[in-house]
Amino acid sequence: MSNPANYSPPKNLSKRPRYQKIKELGRHPQGTRVTYLAKDNVTQQPVVIKKYIFDKSEFNISAIKIYKDKVKALSQLKHPSIPRYLSFLPTEDGFCTVREYKKAKPLGKLSNCEPEQFKQIASSLLETLVYLQNFEAAIIHRNITPENILVDEQLNVYLVDFGLPYINSSGKPKNSLAGTPGFMPREQVRNRELSEATDLYGLGATLSCLLTQTASNQINQLMTQDGHLNIAGLIPEEVSFELVEWLETMMKPYPRQRYPNAVAALEALNQIDISRSPEVKLKPDYLEFTAASYGEQLAQIVTVTNDVPGTLLQGSWQVNPDSQKPNRRASSRWIAFEPAQFEANQAEFQIKVDTSKLMADKVYEREIILDTNAKPKTRSLIIQVQTAPLITEKLPLTSLIVLLAVAYGGGFLGSLLFGDTGPFLRLSYIGLVFGMILGGVGGMGAAFGMIPLFCSVVFMCILFWWAPLPLYGHIELLFGFIIGVLVFSVAGYIIRYNFGKRIQSGLWPMLQGVLSEKGMLSLLMAIFGISLGIARQVGLLNALVIVPLVATGIPVGIILFRIYFERMQRISKYHQSEPRLVKP
Repeated sequence: MSNPANYSPPKNLSKRPRYQKIKELGRHPQGTRVTYLAKDNVTQQPVVIKKYIFDKSEFNISAIKIYKDKVKALSQLKHPSIPRYLSFLPTEDGFCTVREYKKAKPLGKLSNCEPEQFKQIASSLLETLVYLQNFEAAIIHRNITPENILVDEQLNVYLVDFGLPYINSSGKPKNSLAGTPGFMPREQVRNRELSEATDLYGLGATLSCLLTQTASNQINQLMTQDGHLNIAGLIPEEVSFELVEWLETMMKPYPRQRYPNAVAALEALNQIDISRSPEVKLKPDYLEFTAASYGEQLAQIVTVTNDVPGTLLQGSWQVNPDSQKPNRRASSRWIAFEPAQFEANQAEFQIKVDTSKLMADKVYEREIILDTNAKPKTRSLIIQVQTAPLITEKLPLTSLIVLLAVAYGGGFLGSLLFGDTGPFLRLSYIGLVFGMILGGVGGMGAAFGMIPLFCSVVFMCILFWWAPLPLYGHIELLFGFIIGVLVFSVAGYIIRYNFGKRIQSGLWPMLQGVLSEKGMLSLLMAIFGISLGIARQVGLLNALVIVPLVATGIPVGIILFRIYFERMQRISKYHQSEPRLVKP
């Protein structure tokens, strides 16, 4: 398709024009450059002729020679993205260049460019500039614009119309006339020395027009007053902010602020994601689980958000296999995620831990990973699990012994008031028992912080003490009340504080504590101790003693035996399953 610049047609065609104009393709606003589609009458192939028109007063033969040498140098370029220059034709008012024709349209007419297509075009153009800059004397295009880049249906790009500097009558070049306003950097506008960073400015401006769908004659709308690119609010939502920063660097006002050459610009482009990526925010960024009882199922909420507009966060949870040391069972057996996968910009997840698969009284630490379409792709979260001891609710034997001793002493002191009663009830015994009941209610109320209840019981005791009823001994009532307060305040304290879990104050928590198995054990121990104390004075076979001893002693024995049996059973079952449990 190409012909050397000094090609001569056969003699039988010498009188026939070599190139035949077909139509005009474009014209410079000032009329100094006109582009035509033409036909090569020798090869019968379409070509592109660009005519340069100069003021005769500023143009001479020496300038023609300079232009011819430059076009000859361009004709030696061999790159798939650079249509070859075929010929140089002097004219009366300038000259014409002839190059290959490519069936493609100007880049400015490309619409709806997807981010990946944009990156493909940008990479191809940068690779073309790398080729030009690899010459011993780097070749500078000088006039990269949307009109001077062609793109075909397969997104192959072609860099055309190298800018030729204007040569004045003294033979000095003027680079500012080789470019297009808005696409020339400061050094070119001011006719300063050009560098490999010069073409990066024009390419950045061209790509900015493509990205924002801005016409080349509206390029100034993308610039600030101090000459910086400002397209953050004009780019499509799916385009990454890193790409905007890359374009801003390409178009810095001063060469030293840009990438030094096309190689550096291409490397920087390859390192960024062209499409906008979500950004993951995790809350909290650390999870700590503490089991209150062995085998407890634990769960905590993790919130994941993405605030980047125009993006949709997608991801899934998994346990980092590297955090599971060799010969340890997979954490997926005891760590679960609900849901495990998601597609939303704000979501809550339950991180569940099954401590029944773990060893008792151990600390576990694992890393869980959120794998997403964000940047960075993964986010990690450390979870720490403290398992409970196998036996968490130990019997407060010391406290129960103290309670038994206090109750025994109270019962013994109370029995001294009425001596040997024999097999018959006496009024003094009724008063003592009634006082103990009142005192027991008051003592429980005091232990659970219910001062109004305690005061009410004191008032009732005083009221009954002064009442002229011959149903009970008044002195015994008072002493029974004191003994009941002492004994049952100790029992209430044990119920509230000494069974592993502190019970809140109040009537309802008190009733729940008293009616629980451990609460009933404390009450029965208190009554059993009081009965033993009374038996010390009146004898074990006395009807006043043997009934409460049997009524409380048997349940106490049953409860203690059951607690011991369940504990042994749990320990045995744990030892049997221990080889299958996950190690820390």
